[in-house]
Amino acid sequence: MLPKISHILDNYVTIAERSTGGEHPVLSQHRLLDCTNAADTGSDETGSERNLIRGSNEALHHQGRRLLSRPTVEPAVFLFLAASAVSSTVTQTLFLQRVCEEDLGYNATVCSHLDSTNNTSEQPHTASLLMSKTLLETLLPATLTLFLGPWSDRHGRKPLLLFPLIGHATTYAAYAGLSTIDHLPPRYLLPASIPIALTGGFIALILSSYSYIADVSPADKRGLRLSLVEVSVSLSAISGNAVCSPLYKAYGFVGIFTTAAGLCLVGFFYVLFLLPESITPPHSQSEDSNVKCVFLQETVVEVFKVSFKWRPNYGRAIVLLSATALSFYVVTLIGEGGIMYLYTIKKFGWTVEDYTRLSIAALSMSAICTFGTIYIFVNVLHFSETLVAAFGFICKIISALLAAFSPYSWYLYLAALANAFGGICTSLIRSTMSKTVPPSEVGSVFSLTAALESVMPLVASPLYTAVYNATIASFAGAFYLMSAVFYTVNVGLSLALACLQRKCSRSGYYEELPSNDSCPASVDA
Repeated sequence: MLPKISHILDNYVTIAERSTGGEHPVLSQHRLLDCTNAADTGSDETGSERNLIRGSNEALHHQGRRLLSRPTVEPAVFLFLAASAVSSTVTQTLFLQRVCEEDLGYNATVCSHLDSTNNTSEQPHTASLLMSKTLLETLLPATLTLFLGPWSDRHGRKPLLLFPLIGHATTYAAYAGLSTIDHLPPRYLLPASIPIALTGGFIALILSSYSYIADVSPADKRGLRLSLVEVSVSLSAISGNAVCSPLYKAYGFVGIFTTAAGLCLVGFFYVLFLLPESITPPHSQSEDSNVKCVFLQETVVEVFKVSFKWRPNYGRAIVLLSATALSFYVVTLIGEGGIMYLYTIKKFGWTVEDYTRLSIAALSMSAICTFGTIYIFVNVLHFSETLVAAFGFICKIISALLAAFSPYSWYLYLAALANAFGGICTSLIRSTMSKTVPPSEVGSVFSLTAALESVMPLVASPLYTAVYNATIASFAGAFYLMSAVFYTVNVGLSLALACLQRKCSRSGYYEELPSNDSCPASVDA
């Protein structure tokens, strides 16, 4: 019910595995052996393969121990998301107040207590401005996504971590300054989003951070690993929401945006001075050629060729159905995220403090339920990942219906509890997708998925804004019914994935599967 940035964070966790710098040599050899025809290998090679597997396990064990003694990317992600959690609700409040004062002509006293008045005439205009803000921050980064993943595979992760951090810090500093200008028309707040768009935005930082995690982490038990990332991200959002309300009461807009900018700057300097590069860029290329390499046409062609090519065991169908399910999920995530705070003001007269309490409760429940559900049902009981994902989408349908028809505000907490089990969906679908392709093609497949998901805000924001503005007077929760429709489609897609996997008995990682086609080619996809 409560959409969270953290769901997007698991979107690119395996993208780095397409570069050899992100793999162990023994793992790479193991995968090559597993993808050969079993009839061409003799008993000596079988014994060698066992030795390689044993060496792989030992290498993963030592790698895991090294992770505890070296700086890694999670603190930078924590700071970035904490800054977003501190500022996101207050940013909407800033737009609301400016629309109320400048466009509608109310005095500052009335506009500072929007939650305590029944007047909602400022909400449609505010929703349209927030939609423009979302489009501005995502349009250019969505285009760059197809290039950034392959470029970072070759030239390193740190640049794509540094630029978004400094871009968001600049935007927050701009909001801090603009909030002090009296009688500023709300449309003049929109240019503050330009630094985010020019530096790759949220998409670039998430792409590079999860590529970094894939570089330095073993790929085993990927679903559980994604759930652990989800937990850490939820903790950052909880921290930011806990600070938001008292900080806003004490210092207003300037205190909020200055704090957010400071958190991003701390993350920037952490990456710059403490975080080691996870891959070794080639030394034979100049700086100019590295920059030009971002925009090579061959990079985009490779992404599409790999993503749409025929694969045995219904591999292509699994890849495309998974990408579709993830894209629909992002539509609901972005759409609800831009409307829900306005909805709570309209229906229950909530304040920033009320909304913050709900956010903290929802994030806490999500962190517990996501990890616990995946651990119990997937790792202990060995249920199919796609069936568990279908269960998660069913929980999100229940959450959307509770939020849409809630007669009392405490129903939103029930909806948040149901939604907490929905946190498993994207992690498990992405885990299934990553096991369908060989490691050398994971990056290209996830670059296409990232591009599709980054384009979804261009669809979601206008769609949800139009529905909310059209129904605000009669049934403000109608946009949740639209989310329920998307979730229902995703239940069907998850069950279709489960059927395809069951038909071909696909249950393990790609390297554990035979290379020959175990299903009739005439019905394969």
